[in-house]
Amino acid sequence: MTTNAADTLAIEGGTPVRSTPFPERSIAEPAPDEQPIETLEHEFAAYLGIDAANAIAVASYEVAVTLALSALAIDTSPGGEVVVPALGAGRIAAVLRDAGLALVPAEVEADTANLGTRGLAKSIGDRTRLVAGVHAFGHPFTGTDVARVLEPHSLPLLEDASAAVGASYRFRPTGTLGSAAVFEFAPPHLITGGGHGGAMLVLADAAAAAAARAQRDAASDTIDQTAASIALAELRGAADELSARRQLAWELTFDLRARKGVSGMSHSRWVMHAYDGYV
Repeated sequence: MTTNAADTLAIEGGTPVRSTPFPERSIAEPAPDEQPIETLEHEFAAYLGIDAANAIAVASYEVAVTLALSALAIDTSPGGEVVVPALGAGRIAAVLRDAGLALVPAEVEADTANLGTRGLAKSIGDRTRLVAGVHAFGHPFTGTDVARVLEPHSLPLLEDASAAVGASYRFRPTGTLGSAAVFEFAPPHLITGGGHGGAMLVLADAAAAAAARAQRDAASDTIDQTAASIALAELRGAADELSARRQLAWELTFDLRARKGVSGMSHSRWVMHAYDGYV
């Protein structure tokens, strides 16, 4: 039996489909709004279906996570632990570790690389003060199922939804599944801010959001105006960009369906994927 080289994966000696880098994504023209920061907060909140006061644009991802810890009144004194996914949580884990929390990795779901209920339940202990989940590659983790595991322990859930703008689980947008969420604006995410930095902090509780906003203003940790203008333009184009990503993902999945040893990321009818990455 002969094997057609065109049907052999490049990693197994076949010819690569592409040998040159993909073109860089073009940077959106800044939105012309006179108050881009306030407008970004209002439109981002509307996109998630939450109150505008609960979305706070900040200078960086690190600021967003730090403000979330403060707003949620997380005790970061020595001995406290935070449960994080065993894979893909390096970004948020570094900030949480620097804040003083000990990291406890939880087993992830094999088919999605997301935090799952089984791994989470085994990782919660007497010292757990917070659970941080990451929506891997734009695939939302099962937020409502995770919430049921946390409820008896009265533990807050912090989402890293940077890769999942536009994703949802059981019709609930990512960023609204827990007590707080952070969205980093940076490539290759849907919202990049043009590479000027910035992030959005979303809080479920109005009083916590008001306290975080006051803390941001006191420290002058507001997002840069240029980053806000570009992020606003990208947010307004999010529907078209998501549609294009989903169409491309469908085509890739169709093309790979007969490849030996290749399987796509699993979906359920409750999942709306953002395809920040195709796995």
